[in-house]
Amino acid sequence: MGNARSYTQLWRLLGSAMAVAALLAPSVTASSVGLDAWCTYSGADGTQHSASATCAGSSTPVLGWSTCETYDQYRSDTAGGLNCIMPGPVAPGQPWNTPLQVACQNEVVRTPLKDASGVTYGSLQVFVTYDKVLQLTMSFDGQAGSQLLYKYLDGFQDVKLFLGAWGNVVPTISPQYYYWPQLQVTGTQFSCITVQVPLKNVCNPATSYYFPVATTQNNFGCYCTNGLPANQGPQFCPTLDLSTPGIPIAISLQVTAGIYPVSNTGCGSKTSLVTVGNYNGAGGFFSLYAPPNCDSARPPLPPAPPPSPSPPALPPQPTPPPSPPLSPPAPVAPPSPPTPPFPPATGLVNVVRFSSMNRLFEQNADCAIGYVLLAPYISGRAYQTFCSVSATVVAPSTSIMATISWTIFTSDPTGLQGLTYIYISLNSQVWWQSAASALNIGCGGLGEYTDTMSLLPSPATPPGAQPNNAYCASPYSADACRFTLPPQFQCASPRAAPALRRRAPARPPPPPTPPLPPSPPPSPGAPCAVFVFLNNAANPSFTPTTCVNLPTQLNAIYLPGVRTVFPFTCVSEPVGQTQLVLASHMASPADGQLFMNAFTSPSSGPTYASLIITLHMPPGLCGVSYSADASACGLGKFVYNNSNVELVPSLT
Repeated sequence: MGNARSYTQLWRLLGSAMAVAALLAPSVTASSVGLDAWCTYSGADGTQHSASATCAGSSTPVLGWSTCETYDQYRSDTAGGLNCIMPGPVAPGQPWNTPLQVACQNEVVRTPLKDASGVTYGSLQVFVTYDKVLQLTMSFDGQAGSQLLYKYLDGFQDVKLFLGAWGNVVPTISPQYYYWPQLQVTGTQFSCITVQVPLKNVCNPATSYYFPVATTQNNFGCYCTNGLPANQGPQFCPTLDLSTPGIPIAISLQVTAGIYPVSNTGCGSKTSLVTVGNYNGAGGFFSLYAPPNCDSARPPLPPAPPPSPSPPALPPQPTPPPSPPLSPPAPVAPPSPPTPPFPPATGLVNVVRFSSMNRLFEQNADCAIGYVLLAPYISGRAYQTFCSVSATVVAPSTSIMATISWTIFTSDPTGLQGLTYIYISLNSQVWWQSAASALNIGCGGLGEYTDTMSLLPSPATPPGAQPNNAYCASPYSADACRFTLPPQFQCASPRAAPALRRRAPARPPPPPTPPLPPSPPPSPGAPCAVFVFLNNAANPSFTPTTCVNLPTQLNAIYLPGVRTVFPFTCVSEPVGQTQLVLASHMASPADGQLFMNAFTSPSSGPTYASLIITLHMPPGLCGVSYSADASACGLGKFVYNNSNVELVPSLT
C-alpha cells in the first residue's frame, strides 16, 4: 500500500564516437533520474514513451527531456521497495524492476489503467506474494503534451480501493482502503506506485475501513464504523479472509492523479485531474481476481545482476550497487523453510531497528512494511517476531526521535539456519537502503542491527563475525557505520546532525517516554515538540479508544491556525498506565506559542481542561492533572489540577 533516492544517478549512454562529438556540440541538460530506461519503453497501448512530453520525442537524451523528478525514479528505484514493484524478467531494456519469482506461482495479471472514457494511461499489475499479500502496482505511461503523475497531499489526488468476496458485493461499492502511509511523501510526484493488502485480513467493507492507529493494531488496521466500539476487540468488526485459492475477489480501484506540463525546466503546476483504474466499460471500475495457491514453498530468487561498470558507459536499466564483501558470502535467497514444529526456544535474538527524526512510526502500517522486507529471510527461521514503536525527544535539540524495531526470536541451536542466516542475509547495503526508503525514515535517520551471536557454539560463529554483532546504516560518515545511506538521507538543517542521534541498545523493548528535560531555546523557526500529559494515579482509566478520541479532540481544540509537522498523537501505551503522553511537532516556536496561548487562555483554557479531565480521567479532579510542556520550544510548562479548574457541571 514510500523516501530518499537509493542509487547513484545514471549517466546517459553515449558511444565513444558520440562522446568525442559531444566535446564540440552544445551540452545536453541533465534529465530526471531513470529516464534513460523509461524513454525506451512502450506503453500499455503500444505507444512508445519516447513520443511523450517527458521524453520530448526521443528515446535518447536530448535538450528537451523532462527534469521532473519522481519518487520512484521512473520505475528504476528498486531500493524504494514498496513504492513501485513490477515483477518480470529483469534485464536491461525491460520495464521490470523485481524478479518474477516474488509473485506466487510466477503469476502476474496485467491490465490497462483506463479512465471512464476508456483512454489508457498506463498499466495495472496484480499479484500475490507467498505471504498472501495482495499487491497492486499502477504505472503511468508517457502522454503527449503532458504527463500523468500522482502526488500526495495535493488535496484532490488519492488512491481508493474496494476489496470484497465475489457474490457478497453490495450494489453500491464504497472503498474501504484510502490510506496508504508509504505513498505519503509530501511535495513529490510518483510515476509508479504499489499498494498492498494482506488477503487473510481484509477490512470488511460493510463494517470497517482501513485506518491504522494504535487501537486497530489487533484488527490489522481496520477501524469499526457505524458506532461499533473499536476498543473492545476485533469481534465487533472482524476482518475477511480472501486468500482462498481460486475464489474470485472483487476489486474496484480508482487513482486520481494530476496532469503536469513537464518540460526541461521541471514538473510545472498541475493543470487538471484524471481518475484511472481497472475500468472495464459497462461494469465501471470493477474486475475479478482469483488468487493462486501460495501455500507451496517460495522458489529461490535468481542471482543478483552484476555490478554496474564505471560511468559514463552504464546500461540504460539501473543496476543495484554491489554489497560490501561478506564473510561468508550472503546467500541469494533462503531455501525452503523447515517443517514445523520448531524446536524449543534457545534465546537467540536478532534485532532490526530504525530511527527517524521526521515522522512517527505506525504500529500497524510500518510494522507490516518491515515484516514484508524481512519475510524472505526469517520465514521458517523465527518462531516469534515482535514489532514495537516509540517516540521521545532528543535533547538538547527540539526534535522528536521515533523508533521502530523488530525483535526476531530464532530456535536453531547451531545458528546455521536461524540467527546466523539472518545476520548474513541482512549484511547488505542494498537491504538497508531499501528498508530506509520503504519506511520513509527521512533525513537524519538511522538503521541498526544487533544479535545474540555469543549464545551460539563457537564453531557456528562465521569468520569475521564478532559475538553479539552490532552494525548500523547511516548517511553520515561520522557515525562510522558499516553501511552508508545515500546523501539524500542527510539533512540540510543541523538539528538532525549525527551527534543528536545517539544509538541505544536495540534488544530491550523501547522504554516509556521520559519526562521532557530542560532545553535551551531553539534557533528561530526550527520545528519543536510539545507534549501533553494526563496523570491519573488513583484510577488508571486510559483505554485504546482514548488514543483515538483524545488526539482528535486536542487537534480540534488547540491546533486551528497552528502549523504542525504532525498533529497530536499518543506516544505512550494507554492501557493500565497512570500517565498518558501525547506529542505534536510544531512547525516553529511561534506555532508552539500559539498552542500554549490556546492551552493557557484564561477564558477558554480551564473549560477545555475540565472537559478533557471529565471525559478521560473519571471520576474527576481528585489526584489528577492535565498539563502541557513546550520546553523544547522555549516556552515552559502549564498544569491544570483541582487548584485552577472545576468540573463541567453538565457532565458530573
